[in-house]
Amino acid sequence: MSSITDGDLRRSAVEAFGCPYRYEQIHLKNVDDTGDEALRGRAFHSAAWIYILRLAAKQVPADHDEAMFALRNGFKITGCPDHLVAHVEALFNRFAARFELDLDAFFAAEQIEKRGRRTFRPDLVYIRPGEVEIKDFKTYYKGLTEQQARQELQLRWYLVEALHAWPGFQRYRFTFVFVRLGYEVSLVFTPEEIEAMEPGVQGAIDAVVEAEATGQFPALPGSHCSLCRISCPVVDAPERTPIRITSEAQALDLFGQLLALDQRRKTIRKTLADFVKVHGPVALRGQIAQHVPMDSQRFPLDAVVEHVPDTMRQNLITVSADALKPIWRKVKLMPGTLLDKVITRRGWRFKHGKAGEVVPDGLVDVLANEGGDDDDNGD
Repeated sequence: MSSITDGDLRRSAVEAFGCPYRYEQIHLKNVDDTGDEALRGRAFHSAAWIYILRLAAKQVPADHDEAMFALRNGFKITGCPDHLVAHVEALFNRFAARFELDLDAFFAAEQIEKRGRRTFRPDLVYIRPGEVEIKDFKTYYKGLTEQQARQELQLRWYLVEALHAWPGFQRYRFTFVFVRLGYEVSLVFTPEEIEAMEPGVQGAIDAVVEAEATGQFPALPGSHCSLCRISCPVVDAPERTPIRITSEAQALDLFGQLLALDQRRKTIRKTLADFVKVHGPVALRGQIAQHVPMDSQRFPLDAVVEHVPDTMRQNLITVSADALKPIWRKVKLMPGTLLDKVITRRGWRFKHGKAGEVVPDGLVDVLANEGGDDDDNGD
């Protein structure tokens, strides 16, 4: 049995400790938890690594033939399963069509850096005057908001190690690149801000070391369960509502249940609202169903502007695209002088609808620019 104290400390291992039982099974007992999403990611990252190194060697920012060479060899290195080949190929081609290597700033790709027992292996590192940038490629179907990105252990771990590996820069930038979505989240930190992250990173490591010393690895259900395939004494208990999906058939079954429950909820809500409208409030277990007045407060924009300092006006006073729909039904109908000043924030929200409403890859930006009414920034 191996131990994290016997060798290198990897971020992925420490991150798995969100569930101590999962960490023990994977990293101490070598239980295989590899799924299609991991195999897809490995094949893509291998191809991207080969492509970037060959571009750097030839001193060209992009090259179709090199991209195809990298993809073939990425498949060869990882042994990508046949059922994922077309998927990875489409994903990598999408990446290669947009990617250009900054030759002047290129420093490293998939280069392992080590400090004591801590290691990190950034996908791509650029070094520019006064700034180090780490780019990390994600093959997810969902992106992160800036606030969510700040909470990622990977961001904090990599920035702390980057500060030690390449000290003396004014800024350290971490950029999540969501390849499938054509979307990036890029955050900049000062050395002082990164130093403040160190205790949190060290605390995560200390928790793992302490668990190994005591042999205590309880199963803790959470968001990590959704991609976990390990037999679990808690999650697999028959009396529990399923909190993870292990097959497409189960996914379809649960989605069908969700659609049915949503429709039933809408019907019950409308029926109850009609009853309460006539017969008055209904109370149960400390909750009450009733019709209540809802007042909203608004202030004339010109009156507000008079009381806001000039330096704060752009940041504090904004109007949503939805609020402007009565004037301009679609964003593209707004005056160009107004569109030039648009402030865009990307958010992600799980939703379902008719099959024809599912968003294909590549249309995320289009829908965002239409000012859709189902946007949740997750803040």
